[in-house]
This record gives sequence, structure tokens and C-alpha cells, in this order.
Amino acid sequence: MSIDECSSDNLLENPSILLNKTPLDLLIIGDMCYDHQLAEQIVKLILIARRYHLQVLLADPGRYSFKKIVINQLKDIMKCEYEYPIIDRDYIESDFNTIQIWTT
Repeated sequence: MSIDECSSDNLLENPSILLNKTPLDLLIIGDMCYDHQLAEQIVKLILIARRYHLQVLLADPGRYSFKKIVINQLKDIMKCEYEYPIIDRDYIESDFNTIQIWTT
């Protein structure tokens, strides 16, 4: 898959299917940790992506499930690289002030 291509396949259902057939080097996950179940699936996806030597970029405004599940389970392999202020009023009204970008 080249830089001009992307996939909309649901990697949460079966990440190995796409990863086995498509050479990737970067997985971008954005604003997906809405609840515990989804956060657990994200953890599983990141761990599988690491087995394929993919770099992972994950962006989140700091939802509870992200902090409680993703960061707690992956604190040894992920680090916060960037933090940006949120200027969209919808997020600010939800008590999110920044977006953090985490990498493996």
C-alpha cells in the first residue's frame, strides 16, 4: 500500500487479515477510545501491529477509557509525543482541552 492509498477495513474485527496481506509501516488510530470495550480492542490492535513492526500513532483527547485501559496496559511501549490545544468548541464543552498524540 503506497502513501496515496488507504484502507477502510475494520481492523478491530480481525487485524491479522489485512496485516498479513498488505505491507504497512504505519497505523494511525484517531479518537476511538469511547468506551471500555473499544479501548480493549484498540489495545489488542496495537499489540498485533507491534508484532508486524508497525509504528502506531494514536490520538485521543484523554477519555477515561483511553487513560484507564490503553495507557495503563501499554505504558511500557507507548509515549506521548505531542499535545495540541483543542479549538473546536464541541470538544472544549466536553471538558477536553488538548489532543495527545501517542506513539510506539
